Amino acid sequence: MIKRLIVGLAFVGSTGCGASIDISAAAFTVSIEACDGGVDGFATAIAVGPTTLASAGHPFESFQNITVTDADGTEHDATVIYLDLDTDISLLGLTESKTSFLPIGEPETGALVELATFRAEQFRPRNGTLIRKLDISIDGEGGRRGLDLRAGIEPGDSGAGVIDDGSVVGVVFGADPLDPNHGWAVSSEEIADALALVAEGRTLDPEQTCTDSPDAKDI
Repeated sequence: MIKRLIVGLAFVGSTGCGASIDISAAAFTVSIEACDGGVDGFATAIAVGPTTLASAGHPFESFQNITVTDADGTEHDATVIYLDLDTDISLLGLTESKTSFLPIGEPETGALVELATFRAEQFRPRNGTLIRKLDISIDGEGGRRGLDLRAGIEPGDSGAGVIDDGSVVGVVFGADPLDPNHGWAVSSEEIADALALVAEGRTLDPEQTCTDSPDAKDI
């Protein structure tokens, strides 16, 4: 169990798949407009389907609008289509465009990975190591299958894809405040489960966002 050593990172005040595509073509930043009284924030996301992006869940705990921007600086209309704060996974749907994407892969202990991160709105991936797979809970709640990472993680990196040999094996959700080169990600197993639930018809609960939010749409 990890108890309050995790810092949430999101808030700061050719269609196809496979390893052959540039990772940057599947990476996005997300600007989040919070509900009234909330704090606007930023997150990162990675495309796992032609119209589907995976990200961490906690950045979207209180939102009313989102804007996603690709690595070339082009903004895309999108909506949150799935949110699970226990597993800390969200799925975003592009509403009017398609994108290159990466397949879901199986995490492997010891793998050298790449984090699909941005710095100053520019795509700047970081190298890291997947130390181990583990079950994570926060103060005994919110169990999720996770990854222990040796990598530099900074504010705004929540939702960044953890890439191993061209496949998404997780998304970043937190950093260790005691070690700037240590953090955690949600395993791709949780992403796969979320995608399966959406395929079965799971929709976003309107109570998970602001009342009458334009992003609270069924899929």
